[in-house]
This record gives sequence, C-alpha cells and structure tokens, in this order.
Amino acid sequence: MEKVLIAYGIGDAPGHLVEEGLEIAEAYFQDTGQDFLACYIAADANEKELGDYWIEAEKRANRVLAANSSYDHSMIMLDVE
Repeated sequence: MEKVLIAYGIGDAPGHLVEEGLEIAEAYFQDTGQDFLACYIAADANEKELGDYWIEAEKRANRVLAANSSYDHSMIMLDVE
C-alpha cells in the first residue's frame, strides 16, 4: 500500500487552512526533490539531515495560520498514512 502525506489541525485550525498547509508542504517536498516518507522516517529517528526537511515542511504548512491571531494556539501537523 502506497503511503500518502496527510495533515491534521490541532486547536482551532480550520479544515481549509489545514488543506492549504498540506498543499504547501507537498510543494516543498516536490521543489526540494525530497521523498516525504524518507524525511518522516528520518525525523522520527532524530536524523538531522533528512529530518530537517520534515521540520521545515511543517513550518511552511503552519505559515497559513500565522496571519490570523485567532489561530495562535493552533497548529498543523503533517503525518504519513
């Protein structure tokens, strides 16, 4: 079964912004040429080189929430399913 990149919101993150954040993360992995699954595994194992790509993808996904202070206590988490 093929693994897919998913995102979910924590707190008050609305679904449409979670989806937008996921699209940003997908574009980031595509633009950098990195395999999201390899980066996920590396981040889980605290392997800095590839794991940093995963962390950066989550940071970029969360930028869609930063524009609105209503979401200060919310975040978007990436995962693999």
